[in-house]
Amino acid sequence: MALDLRDRRDRVALSNVFVLVVQSFVKVSALNALAPTQSEPPFAITQAVVLVIFILIALIAVFRFRPVTPMRA
Repeated sequence: MALDLRDRRDRVALSNVFVLVVQSFVKVSALNALAPTQSEPPFAITQAVVLVIFILIALIAVFRFRPVTPMRA
């Protein structure tokens, strides 16, 4: 099953990762001590790293994509 960003479920799954980061900083005491209001640099860096990972995954998918060529009869 491929990741298709035209599909609503895939977009929701990606946004859930960002929500997971926010909830981790709220619920995990060690992370909350680093960024209690989610406006400190550790929180911004984490969100940026997640975004960069998604961009890298998308770029890898684009460069590795090979369209199916029809067979000649």
